[in-house]
Amino acid sequence: MAKKKAPRKEKRPENPGFIDQFFLVVDHILSYFEVLFVYYRKKFNLGLKHTVLLLIAIFFTFGIFISGTGFLVHAGYISILQLLGGNLALTSFIVGAFLLTSSFVMLYFLIRKITL
Repeated sequence: MAKKKAPRKEKRPENPGFIDQFFLVVDHILSYFEVLFVYYRKKFNLGLKHTVLLLIAIFFTFGIFISGTGFLVHAGYISILQLLGGNLALTSFIVGAFLLTSSFVMLYFLIRKITL
């Protein structure tokens, strides 16, 4: 019968040399930066998700605000038109004057608030 050879065990020296220690330090540094990269990638993805949700909420709010303002102006126009008995020119003038005056009043309060 043939004798089976015992598996060879490579013997490492008890005291690793300078090169082995250098590679060990490099391995630790690389694993540190790998963990740091994973952490910052998760943090960046979370921040990006929050930013996208915030932008969607802002645009949705402004869309509702603009459409609500439009509906309010239209309702005011229709009610004044019915009140004046169908006079289109006078109704348009009154609604336009109201919008112009209200925008100047808001601008005045905004400037006053900024300068205080």
